[in-house]
Amino acid sequence: WVGTERGGLNLFDPGTGRARRFDLLQLGPWATDAALPTSQQRRGRTVSGIVIMPDGSLILATDIGLVRFDPADGRASRVDPAVVQPDPAGIPICALPDGRVLAAMPHGEIRIASGTEQSPVPLADLEEPLTALPCHSVDRAYVGTAGGSVFALDVARGTSERIGRVAGEGSDSLDIHDMIVGPDGNLWIATGQG
Repeated sequence: WVGTERGGLNLFDPGTGRARRFDLLQLGPWATDAALPTSQQRRGRTVSGIVIMPDGSLILATDIGLVRFDPADGRASRVDPAVVQPDPAGIPICALPDGRVLAAMPHGEIRIASGTEQSPVPLADLEEPLTALPCHSVDRAYVGTAGGSVFALDVARGTSERIGRVAGEGSDSLDIHDMIVGPDGNLWIATGQG
């Protein structure tokens, strides 16, 4: 699955080298162009994050909020209209093992989109723009920021703790672009310098 800027959601087949595009403009009345600025109308949806759920459905971070898409029947529903990406960098999302989806808001808030239609709950207010959000266990996730900070989130308690800062040459911090949690529990962090 591939998310694109203004090109929607695509399913890429490495065997043929071709992609099948899913037109997210046709998902429902809540996905109409009327809600978008004129400059964005009719260009297609931006999909900046994809999470595969245990049931095979996808949660998509889009320019119209979080969307649940079922590839088996082509149906989609809006999960959280409050999670709308403000810029091309997108909204980092991840899924906990129990199916809850976390979304990192640009102003430093982590939200839970529980179930399919419930309103999310704010978890933490952090001071730097959030750029990465890997989930680790049922109640544990990490957050990376544009300023290089790494936070550990305790989802059950709704707390966060700064556990470090990624630094480059000298004392300059590095912007975090993405993070994953390896099988051994270590964090792998991608920055602008590697």
